[in-house]
Amino acid sequence: MQALVFDGARVRYDPAYPDPCPPPGEALVRVTAAGICSTDLEILRGYMSFRGVLGHEFVGVVEAAPDPAWVGRRVVGEINAACGTCPTCRAGRPTHCPQRTTLGISGRDGAFARYLTLPLTNLHVAPEEVTDAAAIFTEPLAAALEVLQQVHLPPTARVAVLGAGRLGQLLARVLRLTGCELVVWARYPAQAARLRRLGVDVRESPDYPAAWADVVIEATGRPEGFMAARRLVCPRHLSWVDAGRSQRPGGGRGDPGRLALRSVPSCPAPAGERVGAGGGFDRCGVSSGCRRGRAGPRGATRDAQGVDPHAGPVRLGIA
Repeated sequence: MQALVFDGARVRYDPAYPDPCPPPGEALVRVTAAGICSTDLEILRGYMSFRGVLGHEFVGVVEAAPDPAWVGRRVVGEINAACGTCPTCRAGRPTHCPQRTTLGISGRDGAFARYLTLPLTNLHVAPEEVTDAAAIFTEPLAAALEVLQQVHLPPTARVAVLGAGRLGQLLARVLRLTGCELVVWARYPAQAARLRRLGVDVRESPDYPAAWADVVIEATGRPEGFMAARRLVCPRHLSWVDAGRSQRPGGGRGDPGRLALRSVPSCPAPAGERVGAGGGFDRCGVSSGCRRGRAGPRGATRDAQGVDPHAGPVRLGIA
């Protein structure tokens, strides 16, 4: 089949890449459209040390499946293929399964090819009235909707979104449906114009008001975005970091895990269930090492740097 393959140095077109053979429980999907994500670009810079077919945003048609009723259906798919048997999966968190593969990102060839395979349980039928051009946004839209699955936003909430790129645009469209007081900080005029046409309050100045927001969602993918979020959020309220966009290979400047521990002065809740892409944060949002005399991820400590120690703790959510 035809495929775009990353070999660790460059992306090459392969007109004769081997067709995938779906394992038990998985479907063979013929890709009809695929989208390019910022994660794909990060992989080219070394993220996840991935080798193989790129791409995880797609629309396609099922060509073969364990259940014949799926054959011929137009589908989109969840990108994480979990084992289904480990404690994390049994606890209802399959997207954090330690044994998972991720389409076009980790251990599984992706959507920049004629065919891909995914577990049948990962597939969702695309409604007929939704075009391929719209359905291709299902995966990033799901990331935006996940915020509302994990955080209740009453109409009285003040919500700030930092960044108005593709994810920021989708976040704004989702969050405005809650009736909350929403403000988006945009970097580029064209991004701001798109949101203003929807009636969204957009700011282009990086002058962030201190302790204004109940919830801050960082979607810039830049390390300075976390510090801006820390300034905006009220004490004991929630700052949400989009770890998928902010993290960089090797735990460098853009690693939210390192920034989080250096920016949160204290832990507002007992150690609880760990969340985050690496499982290194507790449900309270602070490393399990915080205020317990133990080192957090990558040896970072609970000491705040450049943060008012009297400002009070904030809760940190990792998407």
